[in-house]
Amino acid sequence: MDKQKRVVIKVNRNNQFDLFGGQPSVKPVSKKISTTGRVFNDPDPHDIYLSVARLEDHLKQAGIKAPFVIRELLQSQDWSTIEARYATSGRAPYAPICMVGLILYGILQGVSSLRGLEKFARVDLGCMWVTGGICPRRFHDQ
Repeated sequence: MDKQKRVVIKVNRNNQFDLFGGQPSVKPVSKKISTTGRVFNDPDPHDIYLSVARLEDHLKQAGIKAPFVIRELLQSQDWSTIEARYATSGRAPYAPICMVGLILYGILQGVSSLRGLEKFARVDLGCMWVTGGICPRRFHDQ
């Protein structure tokens, strides 16, 4: 049986170099350990930058409020029942909160197809905030 290769796209989480030669601080992608012991890929959107500005500051200055409301709503929910259904071995999956956030925010913005959500996760700044910058991809034949 042939293995399929999976293309992985990641959002740049590093600060860009400032004008005066300072080095950016580099933070690792955060992993969340659930109550079941399973590790999930659950990045923090506070670590996403647009040049030298934080994504959070950019969204606030632009008056975009929906991503903050949705993320806060999702974080207030208990995800332990869903997280318990995941296998405890293998590569860390995306956290359920991120995937539900992608679907919910996408539907609110009029995007509902899988291909549309894939693209939306890569290009929409509000979606990057809701999901923490994950860029899920379907399996493709290579």
